[in-house]
Amino acid sequence: MGNLSDVVYPELKATQKLSSTGNNFLIWKLKLAFVLTDHQLPHLLSPTREDPKWHDKNDAAKLLILRTLDNDLLLEFSDYPTPSSIMEALLHRFDNRLKAFRILLLRRYRDHRMAADAHIYQHVFRMRAMAKELEYAGIKIPDEMQAVALLNSLPDDWDDDVERLAIGLDGASTEKLSFDCVSRRLRMVSDVRSLKKLNNAKKLKNKFRGSCYNCGKRGHHQSDCPEQGSSKQKSSSSEIFTIPGASATLSEIIYPQLKTYLKINCKGSRFSMWKRELFDVLEDNQVEYVLKDLKPSEPTDAASEVDAQLYDKWHADDFTCRHLILGAMDDDVFLSFHDYPTAKALLYSLEAFFNSPSTAQKLVLLKKYMNNHMSDDTLIMDHILKMDLMAHKLKIAGVNVPNEMQSLVLLDSLPESWGDTLTLLNINMTLDMENGLSLDNVRKRVRDAGQMKELMAQADDSLFDGNGNRNTKRVFRGKCFSCGRPGHYQSDCPDQGKR
Repeated sequence: MGNLSDVVYPELKATQKLSSTGNNFLIWKLKLAFVLTDHQLPHLLSPTREDPKWHDKNDAAKLLILRTLDNDLLLEFSDYPTPSSIMEALLHRFDNRLKAFRILLLRRYRDHRMAADAHIYQHVFRMRAMAKELEYAGIKIPDEMQAVALLNSLPDDWDDDVERLAIGLDGASTEKLSFDCVSRRLRMVSDVRSLKKLNNAKKLKNKFRGSCYNCGKRGHHQSDCPEQGSSKQKSSSSEIFTIPGASATLSEIIYPQLKTYLKINCKGSRFSMWKRELFDVLEDNQVEYVLKDLKPSEPTDAASEVDAQLYDKWHADDFTCRHLILGAMDDDVFLSFHDYPTAKALLYSLEAFFNSPSTAQKLVLLKKYMNNHMSDDTLIMDHILKMDLMAHKLKIAGVNVPNEMQSLVLLDSLPESWGDTLTLLNINMTLDMENGLSLDNVRKRVRDAGQMKELMAQADDSLFDGNGNRNTKRVFRGKCFSCGRPGHYQSDCPDQGKR
């Protein structure tokens, strides 16, 4: 893979170069530290010249830093002799600017309000990232104060929820007021609000008789359209990555996906898939063991050289593992989690945040699964895969749907146009004493019946043209009364009018 930092933080050379405004200075500085360490050049930021290859390494470190600057900064700092002098000048400019704007940062943090259409995760991470920016500017906000500021930043329609949450915190003897505690409870409240919204949408859907603005079909709103977002998802997945050759490693194939459409954003909706793909990358880079093995103790003077090497290797691999995880995050999530000392602590915190669904969230997933129904124009394989995915999400959330129940839900989700087919399926599976309602058996029978219906529908479509008229050219096998040749009627004869 070459230098790992080129894969983990490629944006430093493209979209996230340090700009002359310095708005992204904090993120840039944190990511650049990994890039320099990956190239074994971090010591060049200190003024030592004991290394005989110092000049070559000095030029390499300087080039690495300059490549991450925008054109204005590049022109200004390209004549600086050493990487340490460039960093000192940048720190002097942007750190001082950050400190000069501390009051503005504090006001922005104090006055920030959650947008009406924002997800609670997105708001939590934005508040935490703003607190981190203030901390780097020299103003450390106590954790309890961050919790109060988070509650105060919610919109007016959350007032009743905030009041109930505050009462619950006052009555809880085992929990103290903290940012993590409040954010966890707010996520639970958000799940309850989603459940209410889902129930209200179902009531409106039962009353709605108009047409969808997205697909034009009757019976549902645009927000409930089953085709919503499908084209976007397909297009994004097709542009993810082109395998460079047969020798491509697993990381070169999977990691670009983690950097694009699978990147952990503030909603964290794809955390389970993200984690599964991430472990493949960690194993490919042979650093996954740091998540399982205990951190080795620091070697003493009497320790053997082997122990010292193992200690150094573990810390180097843990550093790499931590940044592979951080590289697949959005900036606000990056700022919130970058300061965990080890990769194991970082992943544990991510799991605690994203992978602990509330009871309300489980109810939302269950309602969506039980109420999902196939439309007449949906391909049967797409529907089966969607039902399997929804059952899998429930399992991840801690609700294991038995296979026989999955079979019944799948059969119940078929459209009304399957009436006769469904009756026949039920009879056949009842008579099948060996397999019966086993999930594999039901999937196979439903798939075969659906594909047969799709083939018959295609055959019916071939009998008609685009205007709904019977396509006589495809079904006529007689001879033309005009020219005597087979395959068309006299009215369609190409020789008509020539005689």
